Amino acid sequence: MKYSKNIKGISLIGVVVYLAILMMVLPALVLFLLRGVEYSHTIDMRVRIEQTGSVFLQKMNELLFTSTSIDSTHSSLGADNSILIFTDKDGEEVTIQCVDEERIFSGVTHTVSRLQVQKTGQDAYWFTDQDMQVEQWRVDAVRNSSGDLTGLRFTVRINELDPKEGDPSIFEATTTIALEAQTEEL
Repeated sequence: MKYSKNIKGISLIGVVVYLAILMMVLPALVLFLLRGVEYSHTIDMRVRIEQTGSVFLQKMNELLFTSTSIDSTHSSLGADNSILIFTDKDGEEVTIQCVDEERIFSGVTHTVSRLQVQKTGQDAYWFTDQDMQVEQWRVDAVRNSSGDLTGLRFTVRINELDPKEGDPSIFEATTTIALEAQTEEL
């Protein structure tokens, strides 16, 4: 005759051991997951700022490549927080400038500098997100030995407005965009 044990469930000792192991592993797992989420936010912001800066400079290159004139009389070239006014290929006047806007972060009102693009007859639009601060926006004229306008040098610095812990994410670039022969200076 064979004898078998009648096992009906988990013993009390087994439950206590499993709970003890769970109590040791669970906090470490939760901490690991929270740090991963924080790191993901930091990387996400860095990528967004890099993309915004790169796309902006690419868009400037496209717009100026097809522009017909640069209004250096009404633009504030060579100054911090420059204003750039030019005529695009469609004959529309385009103004690009750094504009201050009030934003609330963590219950505190901040003045945020953002890049704004305004085309004649159209609504202005923001080129930078509301959680990005444009710390430096400068456009300098590049001239040849005869004094003719041959290009524009852009210096832009964009950083995270409300960084969590650590260093804020920053995009910083200086680039020169050559103007085509059809672009005249006004």
